[in-house]
Amino acid sequence: MKQLVPMCGWILALLGTCCAASSGPFWINVSSGLSGAVPGVSQLVIDRVGTMFYALTSRGSIFKSTDSGSSWMALGNIAGVNVITLNPAASSTVYAGTAHGVVKTTDGGQSWSQAGLSDVAINVLAIDPHTPSTLYAGAAGTIYRSVDGGADWTSVSLGSVPNQSGGAISFIAIDPITPSTVYTLSEGPSGTLYKSTDGGQSWSIISAGDVYATLLVTDPSLPSTLYANLDGVGLSKSTDGGITWAATGLNDSPIALAIDPANSNTLYASRASDTSQAILKSTNGGQTWVTVGTINAIVATAIPVIRSLVVAPNASVYVTTGSGIFKSADGGTSWKETDSGLRVHDIRMLVDDPLNAAVLYAGDNNALFQSVDGGANWTQRATFQVTCCSPSPPGLPPPPFPPVAPAEVHSLLIDSTNPNILYLGIARASGCYSDDILLFKSTDDGATWSSSVSPAVSGCEVHGVLAMDPIDSNTLYLPYGDDYNGFTILKTTDGGANWKNLDAAGLGEVSFVNVFLIDRNTPTTFYAATDLGVLRSTDGGASFLPTGLANTHVAFLAIDPFHPNVFYAATSNNPYPSDNNPPGLVGLYKSTDSGATWSAINQGLDEIVATHPTVNALLVDAADTSVLYLATSGFGVFKSSDGGATWAPFNNGLTHLDVTSLTIVHRPSTSHRGGRRGPLSPGTLYAGTPGGVFEIRQER
Repeated sequence: MKQLVPMCGWILALLGTCCAASSGPFWINVSSGLSGAVPGVSQLVIDRVGTMFYALTSRGSIFKSTDSGSSWMALGNIAGVNVITLNPAASSTVYAGTAHGVVKTTDGGQSWSQAGLSDVAINVLAIDPHTPSTLYAGAAGTIYRSVDGGADWTSVSLGSVPNQSGGAISFIAIDPITPSTVYTLSEGPSGTLYKSTDGGQSWSIISAGDVYATLLVTDPSLPSTLYANLDGVGLSKSTDGGITWAATGLNDSPIALAIDPANSNTLYASRASDTSQAILKSTNGGQTWVTVGTINAIVATAIPVIRSLVVAPNASVYVTTGSGIFKSADGGTSWKETDSGLRVHDIRMLVDDPLNAAVLYAGDNNALFQSVDGGANWTQRATFQVTCCSPSPPGLPPPPFPPVAPAEVHSLLIDSTNPNILYLGIARASGCYSDDILLFKSTDDGATWSSSVSPAVSGCEVHGVLAMDPIDSNTLYLPYGDDYNGFTILKTTDGGANWKNLDAAGLGEVSFVNVFLIDRNTPTTFYAATDLGVLRSTDGGASFLPTGLANTHVAFLAIDPFHPNVFYAATSNNPYPSDNNPPGLVGLYKSTDSGATWSAINQGLDEIVATHPTVNALLVDAADTSVLYLATSGFGVFKSSDGGATWAPFNNGLTHLDVTSLTIVHRPSTSHRGGRRGPLSPGTLYAGTPGGVFEIRQER
């Protein structure tokens, strides 16, 4: 099967550039003062010299080091990467496997281009060390081979019984001395090991039913020598190309294995138990092992998961973990962090002050930040913790979550008449408990906070759906509930001091309320974007009725601020479909009759509709309501200038395409706290990404 490489298509969305040089507005990073965090690293590749490193984070972004890992810089214009491989003869050439094929850079990550298989999700990549134009790619049950650097690909059959184990390809290993010999391991109920001696043109099964799909490593200096985890045996070694195997001295199955390229008798392996993880070393080809580091001594974190091990040409050992990269220069005796510059900004929300265009807030997985100069500089205002869990009555088990846990900042609501009053919603880093205290209030511009406004039982739904009455800022509404018991509406008329359950009829069958909006012209009219479509209340939340996109998971809903009959909805696959709750539509839709009827508006969004990435924001520009913005995970920002009729990528200069949040700020001719707004300017658009906050000044 030959794959033709399209010149544009999805790569335009994924990489932000295609075919011709970009023009027009340009995104600028404005992250000074944002702290960031060290990301989990799933893969590390090193060039032959040992100075050029590339690291793949667990969220699919790539970092680069030119000084043996001492310092790092993020590579932009690419996201959603599953695996990377490096040309050993040219360290500026890197291939990345993504959910949409293979992409390639030849300039060290400054620019990327498509390298084939655009309709295939690639999980494994390998490159011929002698002939780097020959590559292998693994997908769901299929091996692909290219002999021209990714320009063309052919699929190859895995023996007379293709992919006997029925699973995805998990490893591809090339014999470093005789690269025409290739091994591959497929997942399934029991792993199957295949071998090719003609460069992947034909394959045979050399071991079936006893090979774990977790490890396959070839010795970098010895032909036909490889290691694998065998069922019931542990780490095993073959010196005859997989025909026969012998147990090593490690009788359990390591997560990762690395071989010193200068001395193949020296091996490092990672071992995990229910209570600890350790790094072991062998100096006799795996016959005996000693522990050279426990992960708790290396990484001061609650989740110190080892992802991979790599030995550099100078014998330094690197371990990648859920908390960055660590290095040992003395054979594993001592370890130190090597992650300078290896930082991500997990921005969850961006909010602008409605009365001061210079003030912005950003929330991430650690803290709340404020900028008073339009994003040029940021200062940390507060950090938060989730607390919960009244003591259990005698005889009952304790609550299922820790009573105190780190919090992620998910939402911020600013009082429309007094911007010193802020409401903030948080969430646990993972999981949720109905008694979690998730809502905080500040009356001094974020200097101090109180959780006294949090409802007695949060239902896990405080963050993201709190709404304020456009006339009375002391009146707030909160959809409350969960996917087990459905939803209702909580209301306060005193700024959160007291809450009342409205017993909202028609909302109880809903499992998710993703967006909650109040009509600015008719404050008793509410709209809820749910997993059952768009619901409307005309009686202040007492009852709700369907108003379109029935049985569809509506992820986002936006209303034209000056044409309240015009709605825009972003839909996605229902996460819990059933006979009464089908998967529903996928894409963007528009209504011009308050949601009674809807039409698709997906021109230019073919890849979005086909691959349905997460939609994180949908904005209508108040200065020109024919202008819309869509933020996605992995494809960046899209813009429409004709009311959604057509869309185009809007990523020029945006180096991170996992866009989690958007806000647009207009600076009127007279804009100050308490001032009167004049004509709206074209505005500045802000985007929150793992690379921080970006801004782009609009033109008209």
